[in-house]
Amino acid sequence: MREIIWRLRQSPFSAAIDYQGLWKSAMLPFFGATPKRIGFSSATIREFGVPLLYTDRVKTTKAHIADQNGDLSLRAGAQRGTAQANLQIPAQDQAAVCARLRAQGLDRYIVLSPGGGWRSKCWPPERFGALCSKLRESFGLRSIVNAGPGDDDLATAVVARSGDAARRTCHQLAELMACTRAACRCCATTAVAKSSSPGPAFTILRRPKDSRSLLHKAPKRSGGQHLERQPPPGLKTM
Repeated sequence: MREIIWRLRQSPFSAAIDYQGLWKSAMLPFFGATPKRIGFSSATIREFGVPLLYTDRVKTTKAHIADQNGDLSLRAGAQRGTAQANLQIPAQDQAAVCARLRAQGLDRYIVLSPGGGWRSKCWPPERFGALCSKLRESFGLRSIVNAGPGDDDLATAVVARSGDAARRTCHQLAELMACTRAACRCCATTAVAKSSSPGPAFTILRRPKDSRSLLHKAPKRSGGQHLERQPPPGLKTM
């Protein structure tokens, strides 16, 4: 730590932006004597008291973390806070995925991503399995379980506990995009990126304090509007 701070003091940095909003990320430019230190105000910060280390405290009202970070960039002098990212799905990937799913009897389905950066913040697999079973029982919808690197065991456990209500899938990025685009709904354990292209609504699943309950919450856009596609009839969100 001392060496890092010494190197910061020897470098001609004029400003630092703390997108993370943690004590450990804010302390480096503070002790490194960076003259302009930009971060979130106490209304947005993740850890109490951190804004004391900033020279510029930004109060943002944006809903999405990318837009919130963009406000910090604007304070630092950026011309735009965020940039548009248009992801295109090749027609052959869309057709191949749809054909493969139809062959498995999956015309209507939900994409489920049970993994996350912190396993302690994720639902246990038996809860995901119960959710898949309930969706199958109530709406006739099977779930397609997607897993990122290191989450293979979690995805396998979810499928095993779903009572034949879930299927495991592994796709390349373009195929995964196609699979997600055709879904009735997508469920994940963490915040999802906002997309400008038409697609299913997302449900954010958080580990409940009462482990007996099943909570799911639909995020809203900055203007208070729900994402485009509504859940299947009868599927309530909180």
